[in-house]
Amino acid sequence: MKYTIETRKWTQRPKPLHRVIGTIDGELEDCTDGVESMATAKRQLTALKKGYSFEDVNDYFQELETGDLPR
Repeated sequence: MKYTIETRKWTQRPKPLHRVIGTIDGELEDCTDGVESMATAKRQLTALKKGYSFEDVNDYFQELETGDLPR
């Protein structure tokens, strides 16, 4: 699987969101939830490359955002 960080700006949001997308043969397989910090997106990318699933990565970083996990 090939991973890429994608940045998108929406008119209704003041800041762009970054997400990691995973493709196989150019076809979208899955992607992470959008985050405001490029540093967080890079940490998500690292976790995916180490073998964690998209679901695990989304759950973990969602818990970090809400303060349910220590940073």
